[in-house]
Parts: sequence; C-alpha cells; structure tokens
Amino acid sequence: MRLKKGYMLLAATTLVALLSCGKDNRDLISRQQTAIVNYLNSQRKNGEVIPYWRQGGVYVSIPNSDRAGRDALPVAELGDHVEFDFVGQVFSSRPEGWFYTNINAIFASDTLLTAEHWSVGPEVVTLGETPLIKGLQDGLPGSVQGDSVYLYLTSDQAYGGKNMGIVPKNSALMFFMYIQNVTKK
Repeated sequence: MRLKKGYMLLAATTLVALLSCGKDNRDLISRQQTAIVNYLNSQRKNGEVIPYWRQGGVYVSIPNSDRAGRDALPVAELGDHVEFDFVGQVFSSRPEGWFYTNINAIFASDTLLTAEHWSVGPEVVTLGETPLIKGLQDGLPGSVQGDSVYLYLTSDQAYGGKNMGIVPKNSALMFFMYIQNVTKK
C-alpha cells in the first residue's frame, strides 16, 4: 500500500505541475493576444484602423487589400505555390528588431550582416507541403500576388517553448510578407 501511495502522490504532483504549466501557457498566450490586438487597433490608414482578422489562430492584416484588380487574382490555397519576400520580427508590444529576412536591401542597410551568409531572394513554398511554422501555414491562405501581408503569431503559433537562434522561447512574432506570385496547383 505504501508503494501505491507514493505512485499516487507522484501522479498527483505531476498532474498539478502539468495543469499549472498549461495555465501559465494560456496566460502567456492571452497576454500576447492582448498585446497584438492593442497594437493592431493602433495601426491607421487614412485615419481608420487597418482591417485585421483571425485566421487559424493567427492575426492577419493586409493593408493594401483594397487595391484595384485584387479580386481578379488567384487566391493562395493549400497545394498552391506561393512566392514571397519576408521579414520576421520578435513581437512584444510592437514589432522589434528583425531576426530573419530574405530581402537583400535590408542587408545593405545593416552594418553587421552580409547577404553572402543568408539566403536572399524570394522564398517559394507549397502550402500544406513545405514545412513552415504553424502561424505561416495558417496565415498565408487567402493572399494574392501584390499583397503586403502582416502575420502576428502568438508563441504557440511560432516556435513555442524552443529557443530558435536569436528568437527566445515563448516569443510572439510578426512576419511581413510581400506576395510576389501565387501559382495554382
């Protein structure tokens, strides 16, 4: 009986630890969502809040979605090839310094990095097939050529509890993506 009580105590302690980690994670995600929404509500175009929406847990904003002819372009869906330039930034209460980009002009303005050590030029992915973090996979469908897409990811949509290079674990992220082309499957 003593052995069983020990196992029961261990199981109960483990369950409490798991539940508290889950609550801590939910609190973190909730704080990140609040920071993202507050930031998005502060972004203006012609005096009005730039429209945004949630898509698969990701906050999406396309400030130039009202441009003429956009409705006639092919819309990115699972299986389609999407070509884009991007900048990834850590997000706390606003986007902060970038951690990765494929835009050569950004390297030209940075005195510490050189493009020779990074992949520059448009990124091409197949939605649903190319391995991407969840937030990018969920946020890119619906975009079209010429869109300036801003994706705001809570940490559970990004790298979660893993440090990823210079990105600290549990970081919210913002990606700016300029969609060069969408090729239907």
